[in-house]
Amino acid sequence: MLTHDEQLARLRASAPQAAEVAVVTGDPCYDRLRASIPWRLRYRLALGPVSEVDLGLR
Repeated sequence: MLTHDEQLARLRASAPQAAEVAVVTGDPCYDRLRASIPWRLRYRLALGPVSEVDLGLR
């Protein structure tokens, strides 16, 4: 199982036989992040003030 089409392309180039049975299933972590977008403000309010350093924006 692969998470991205790009991985399937690389697998196809390096191991064609494996690529024949590989399946792109998606990225469950990314899917959960995307699904949580409507609750972003609620999460931020619950966590309280966060500095840019904490967010890793520097």
